[in-house]
Amino acid sequence: MPTAPLLSICIPTYNRADVLEPALAHLMETRRPYIERIEVVVVDNASTDRTPAVVARWAGEANFRAVRRSVGISGNANIVTTPREYASGEFFWVIGDDDLILPGSLPLLLELLGKNPDLDHFVLNYTHGSYEECCRLRTENDPGYEPPEESLACPDRRLVRQDSIARVLEATEGNFQFPSHVVGHVTRTRRWREIRLPNEPLQQAALFDTLEDTFPHLVLLFNAAQRRPVFYCGRPLAFASLGAQEWARPRWFDFFYRCHELRARWRQLGVAPDHLSLMHRRWIGQWTGDLHRFWFLESGPTIRPGLLAKFIWRSLPEPAALARRLLPLLARKIKRSLRGTPGPARAA
Repeated sequence: MPTAPLLSICIPTYNRADVLEPALAHLMETRRPYIERIEVVVVDNASTDRTPAVVARWAGEANFRAVRRSVGISGNANIVTTPREYASGEFFWVIGDDDLILPGSLPLLLELLGKNPDLDHFVLNYTHGSYEECCRLRTENDPGYEPPEESLACPDRRLVRQDSIARVLEATEGNFQFPSHVVGHVTRTRRWREIRLPNEPLQQAALFDTLEDTFPHLVLLFNAAQRRPVFYCGRPLAFASLGAQEWARPRWFDFFYRCHELRARWRQLGVAPDHLSLMHRRWIGQWTGDLHRFWFLESGPTIRPGLLAKFIWRSLPEPAALARRLLPLLARKIKRSLRGTPGPARAA
């Protein structure tokens, strides 16, 4: 009787054949030495492009599973349900269809999973950058590649077992986005199947209305890891590609607005108050930067006044930080209006 793989690498995808094709080819070659221990699962969310043909190329490979949904579901629901419904491995790792597993990552990850059989959750460091940079790294495939410090999701490079996920979050130095990428987590499949969100099944119309609709995988991961020891792998194992997500830009305000609720969830997990304060300051800093790019520079979607008011209200625990960031932007906007000079041209 065949032995179940130790790890399932799951790739949810939809209408991104040109992105998926090189990523999947690289992944299949990378995992070849570990083909008996690593399963690859691609779940096509009813794509209408040539995704089925891209996936069909690998149909004869061992430990490769291709699933095509006859009816599409929301992207978040596809992320949540793919490992729950289709992963055969003892653990699963969801990666984006535009992400890259770095050289040397798979043997290290298999070693960590094998040496910590009592743990259900592993938090992985990763590096991130443009999709163009991801493509370059995939082509070069340099086994000695070391990502620059500034590109790391978390500055802590240790390999360390922690008594709770709160200790891992504290090591991020307030980077609230670090745990939100699916590529930063490996979880025991059985544990994932035991937990549910209160609003499942996720509906497209409800996306981004709550924390559960915006970061469903993260809420489930926090629930799975709560009050349990976890392992933190500070060596970056993957490259998270940024800028190739067509859905992200129109919802940027809703997306980052949910980060306040994410901070509240960190508090429930036991993250220390000084780290929560640091997270809040970084949240305000990034928010006001985005506000400047998308609103003051008039290069993005319209901000609903109600959400803008809520953002300001939720920043009140750090009013000085908000004022330092926001008031100079307002002043420049007013000066341009008084002079009658237009702002920078809208990006194409």
